[in-house]
Order: sequence, then structure tokens, then C-alpha cells
Amino acid sequence: MEARSRAGPGAVVPSGGRLDDPKDRSHVKTRLRRAAAAPALALGTTLALGAGVIAAAPAQAADDVTIRLLDINDYHGRIDANTVKFAGTVEQLRAEAGEANTLFMSAGDNIGASLFASATQQDAPTIDVLNALDLKVSTVGNHEFDRGFADLTGRVADRADFSYLGANVVSKATGEPALPAYETFEVGGLDVAVVGAVTEETPSLVSPSGIADIEFTDPVEAVNDTVAELEASATPPDVVVAAYHEGAGAGTPDGATLEQEVAAGGAFADIVQKTDAEVDAIFTGHTHKQYAWQAPVPGEAGKTRPVLQTGSYGEFIGSIDLTVDGDTGDVTSTATNAARTTTDDATLVSRFPRVAEVKTIVDAALANAQEVGSKPVAEVTADVTTAYAGGNRDDRSSESTLGNLVADAQLAGVKDTPAGADLSVVNPGGLRSDLLFKGTGGSNADGVVTFAEANA
Repeated sequence: MEARSRAGPGAVVPSGGRLDDPKDRSHVKTRLRRAAAAPALALGTTLALGAGVIAAAPAQAADDVTIRLLDINDYHGRIDANTVKFAGTVEQLRAEAGEANTLFMSAGDNIGASLFASATQQDAPTIDVLNALDLKVSTVGNHEFDRGFADLTGRVADRADFSYLGANVVSKATGEPALPAYETFEVGGLDVAVVGAVTEETPSLVSPSGIADIEFTDPVEAVNDTVAELEASATPPDVVVAAYHEGAGAGTPDGATLEQEVAAGGAFADIVQKTDAEVDAIFTGHTHKQYAWQAPVPGEAGKTRPVLQTGSYGEFIGSIDLTVDGDTGDVTSTATNAARTTTDDATLVSRFPRVAEVKTIVDAALANAQEVGSKPVAEVTADVTTAYAGGNRDDRSSESTLGNLVADAQLAGVKDTPAGADLSVVNPGGLRSDLLFKGTGGSNADGVVTFAEANA
């Protein structure tokens, strides 16, 4: 089936919406389908996965259609002992709703800043896991550009069975979109358009040389332009979803309310207050926060729509259930973040074929990581850590011993060059794992830093 996408004549992608050669896109539809009689997810139930609960919703009319949107953000190559449970959570949520009624997507940063088992293979295991879980579409995150735009549209896209969207990623040479802006899928008999955009701050977060030929425009304006085109088309979608790699949490305390976050202004306030009213649900990311809010729809008094972010690292799966009235097309919704399942791995593997495939991928990646990562490369005499605040690590606003070590190493690395350097600047967001004195056994004795630890 043909995918509808927005990519102008100067773009580097085909009009079918793929970054690479076309693959099986049988899940993509282009015709408008108002399928009131299609099988629907009954919402008169409650699902508990670990600590995550999907609250029971009111009974629905027989001609209503309910679909489930599953989402992750900022997964960052989490290939470890928890990956099977992550996959099992996706599959449990999908099984409850039904395959035909579920769409699994991502709000970006699937790769980059990854655990060693993924990073040592340039994130191939992570892409393979997402392929195995039938991820349909992903917004690009800033970390998708870590190795440059050419790497994203080449190596990454070649391996991924899903599309990467970036409505606000534009070619400098032509002014046209450099990535597809949207893709449309049939879910539960409904046409669902997903529009994606990445943080406008991406140029300050990645190497300039890798993105020299593209620029990043206002994400909300780009999403709204795309939505306007969709709504003006001969076959407008039944449901429109916006997936932003941008979110709440910048400059406000953890646990802030929607109202506090909006009052803080900035990119997230624009997402909530300015995203086109035709958008029925909004997924966000980038800030590693967790929330599931019902936000007022601009210009629609009394109406709300879900705005959700799952935190990070696959610890929670975002789940939005949208019920579309078969007669009026009106959309109502419930939203939650479902915690990683507590079901044992063996049960998940035996119950879900996709999880079994994920386990095979993970086992191979971990075995490879153990082989290449156990080599000692350095020594420490005490813990070298990120900054701590209130007993919690990774306080990115404070000086840290790990940050100082990295800065000193950077200075040492250029001391013999002709120009040298007088100052080293470190982004605390790139300091991911502490270097601990206590060993874990075997070749990793007390004080030993292994290749895996140095690259974590």
C-alpha cells in the first residue's frame, strides 16, 4: 500500500514516505475509512501492568470505534536484562486492544546515548528490537542525528522497518522538507495520521558538521502546516496524532502540574496552546519526564486532548485510547503510562512470539558486549560520579567529579596539537554512568574500569 507523506521535490526521500528503499508497508492505508462497524476495544475493563493502570472508561455505543496508541520516547538503546519485560509490556497492551486496533510509535531518541550492548554495535540491536516489536513510525529525536544526517538517512533507515518523521527538518539548499512530515495508517478501520517534529534546539545538541545541509524550524508551526494540508486533502484522516521530540520539564520542578508547565512558557507551552485543534492526541519526549495530562484544546471551549510523555528508557509505555463516534467523528480519550510488566520473562517469551524474537536479539547483543567489554582499560582509586542532589544522581546543573575528569581528558587529548586549548567545556547531559571503585568480580576487580564501563 502507498503511504501518504509530505516531502517536497527537494527532499532526500521518496514521496512514499520512506527514507530508504520501499519495504513492506502493508499496514499503511490512504483511503478514508469511517468504519463504525469495525472491531473495537471495549473499555469497560481495567489493565494493571506492574504499577501502571489503565482506568476503566464509560461504556461506549455499539457504533463507536476505539483504537489504542502505544508510545515510547527516549529509549536510548536500553539493551539489558529489562528489555524482555519492556517488550512484554508492549505485547500485553497490544493483546488487550487487539492487533488491528493498535498502533505502536515513538517520539524519538530510540538510539544514541545508549547502553554498551547497543552502542558497541552502533545501535543495531536496538533497531532490531523495535523492528521485532513492529514499531510502525518514529519521530526523529536529536540523538538520531548524533552520527549525522547522512547516517540517519542511510545506515539507520536501511536497518529500520519503520519510518522516521521530521516535519520541521528542512533542506538548506531547497527549503523543502528533508524528511517525511507524516505517515497515515489504518487502525481499527480508521485512518490515523501521525505527524512528527523534533526539538528546534537540535543544532546545539549534535555535531554541526553532521547537519550542515539541514535546518530545524519551529516544530509547532511545521506540525500545524502539515495538519492543514491533511485536513484540506480529498481524504482527510479520521484521527490526527502529533509526536513531538520536545516536552515539559525545562525550568520547572518534578511533579509540576500542566498549568505550571504552561505558565513557564517555552516550547512545551507552545505545543499545548498552539498545536492545531484538529490534532486529537499529543505525544512528547526529550525531557525524560513522565506525565499524562488532559489539556484544553485551543479554540474549543470545554474540550480536552491527551498530552503524554513516558519518562525514558522504556520503563513505562505510553497508552492513549481514542474513541471515535461513528456518527459525528468526535473523539474522546483516556491516557496513561503503563509500568513495565512484572510477568516473568519465561512466560512472556512463551506467550508472545515477538518477545521471543526480542530475547534472541538481546541475548546475542549481551554476549557480544560481555566479550568486548570486559577488557580492563583504566583504574580509579575512588568513585567518580555525576553530581548528586537530594540523594539522586545526575544533577545536571552542578559540577561533578565525572564532568571534571572528562574535561581534563579532553584538554589532555589536544595538548600536543599546534593550537592546543585553554578551556574544556562538558555537556553534563552526556555524562551517563558513574565510574565506581567497587568491582563486579572476575576481571573487573576493585578499582578497575573496563572498556564497557568507560563507554557506558
